[in-house]
Amino acid sequence: MSFVLEIQKKTMEIKLYGKSYTLRFPTWDELEQYDEVLNSKTTVMEINNHMRAHLEMMGLPQEVSKQLDSVDIKTVIRFVQDPESAKKNSQAKP
Repeated sequence: MSFVLEIQKKTMEIKLYGKSYTLRFPTWDELEQYDEVLNSKTTVMEINNHMRAHLEMMGLPQEVSKQLDSVDIKTVIRFVQDPESAKKNSQAKP
């Protein structure tokens, strides 16, 4: 008897301003690199540009990422890093 575990690349659908986009989840190495670079940034603009570049690397078109405000960028990044937690928090009622 043998057991097989098959894992495939995962994607997520993100709806921004009424339009849907499919992004791939970042790899472990990409997340580590993201954190390392993020920790070296000092200004809000540097941080937001780094977050935007990370989303573009995952498949979000550049013209769309440039339209996001800083709050939306952080919301999408939070979702990407922990979709289950972000989903629960977004559905929580005050």
